[in-house]
Amino acid sequence: NMPGKRLKFPVQTRLENGFEFYTDDEEFNLQIHNLTQVDGRFYNEPDQAEINDTFALARERLILAGKATKLIDFNFSTQASFDAFTILDAWVNFHFDDRFQVRVGRLRTPFTYEFYSVGASQGIKPERSLFFNNFGLGRDVGAMAWGTVFEKRFDYAVGVFNGTRNGFVDGNDGKDVIAYWNIKPLAPAEGSPFQNFQVGASMMYGDQDNTPVPRLFRTV
Repeated sequence: NMPGKRLKFPVQTRLENGFEFYTDDEEFNLQIHNLTQVDGRFYNEPDQAEINDTFALARERLILAGKATKLIDFNFSTQASFDAFTILDAWVNFHFDDRFQVRVGRLRTPFTYEFYSVGASQGIKPERSLFFNNFGLGRDVGAMAWGTVFEKRFDYAVGVFNGTRNGFVDGNDGKDVIAYWNIKPLAPAEGSPFQNFQVGASMMYGDQDNTPVPRLFRTV
C-alpha cells in the first residue's frame, strides 16, 4: 500500500525524424513513424471472378525505432495490408562502428539494391518491381554483418538467414547465405553529375528445394 513514486528521466520530444522521445545525453531515443497507403482499384471489365472494384488499405505500418545506448539500435514494425496483419521488422543492431555493425532478428535481407537500400517511403512509387515481387527474398530471420567504408563510398552486407521468403520459420534444414556490395566512387563530390553513380551486386545461395520461390508469378 505504499504510494507510487514518480521516476524522473530527462526526456524531451521533437518532431524531426518522426515523432521522437530522447534523453539529453542522446543515449536513448524512441521514434514513432507511420506509413499509410490507401488505394482505389477500379476495372473496365465488370463482374470479373474474384476481382472487384474496391477501395483498399494497401499498407498501414506502425514503426517504433530508436536506440538503447549509442551502441544498440532497435526496430519493431507491424503492417496491416488488405485483410492480413504481420510483423515486418523485429531486430536489434549492434553499432560498433559505421564500418562494422551486426544486426540480428527479422530484417530486410540484403538482396537487390532496390529492396535493401531503398525504403518503401523513398521510392518513386509504392510498389516494388516485378522482379523483386517474384524473386526477392524479402524479410527473413537471421543475422547480418554490414557497414560502410572508404568515406561512405563502399557499402557491404553479408548474412545467414532461414531462406524463406517473408517467413518466420525455415522450410528445410539448410540456411541461406546472402551477400551485397555497392560502390559509389564519387559520393563525396557533392554537386557532381556523377555523385550518385553506383555499381553493385547481390547474391543468394542456399537450398530452396522445399520452399520454391516464387510459388506463382504475380503483378502488383
